[in-house]
Amino acid sequence: MDIKKVLKNSMLFSMLSEKELAELQKGSVLKELKRADVLFEEGEKGPFVYFLASGFVKAARYLSDGRQIAVEVFSPGEIIGDAQALNGASNVFTAVALSPSELLAIRKESFFGLVSGNPSFCAKLMEANSKKLASAYSKLVETMSERIEQRLARGLVMLLNKIGSVIPFTGTDLAAMTGTTLETVYRMTGNLKQYGMIKTSRGKVIVTDPERLRLLAEGMPFSAHKKFAQAV
Repeated sequence: MDIKKVLKNSMLFSMLSEKELAELQKGSVLKELKRADVLFEEGEKGPFVYFLASGFVKAARYLSDGRQIAVEVFSPGEIIGDAQALNGASNVFTAVALSPSELLAIRKESFFGLVSGNPSFCAKLMEANSKKLASAYSKLVETMSERIEQRLARGLVMLLNKIGSVIPFTGTDLAAMTGTTLETVYRMTGNLKQYGMIKTSRGKVIVTDPERLRLLAEGMPFSAHKKFAQAV
């Protein structure tokens, strides 16, 4: 992979000059992950900022009752991390590859040298991190307040928008995303399959009716979908 080309073609780094790109490239190394590889653990500190070039990586946190919840999914073109960790604090989540992935590991001194000298880039980075924080907070609120089927549908819609109709999530991944048990996920996905919204294959969920899935995510109960299915 051509590191400079990856940086230049990304929305985040596209505003940089040739000199800035060259400096950033000097402090970068390519890292490859296989599915289920851990990039870093919650509580760790590290010398790198990670830019995702290809593949998908999830951010997982542990709740006080021991459950794991996937609070975010990173897609190509995004920085993996939160504002505190980028500034030298411990990571607040564990990052796990959902698919074979390629990343640029950028040394923090190179990255922050760039941030301090480029106000426009700094503003763009802050905007991206604000959106990530809002998404993570929303995910935690959903876990506490929404019905499980709605929580699952909302998560699948989010993944559909970021990844496409073929989602490389196992039942365990879905349980982590929704903050529930594997048995409950199997029951809920069974309902979704019964109503024609999804299909499942080994290690994958395939969305077959995105519009009805979105309706469920927005709050339409399963009972309404059952009546719809009977009428069709």
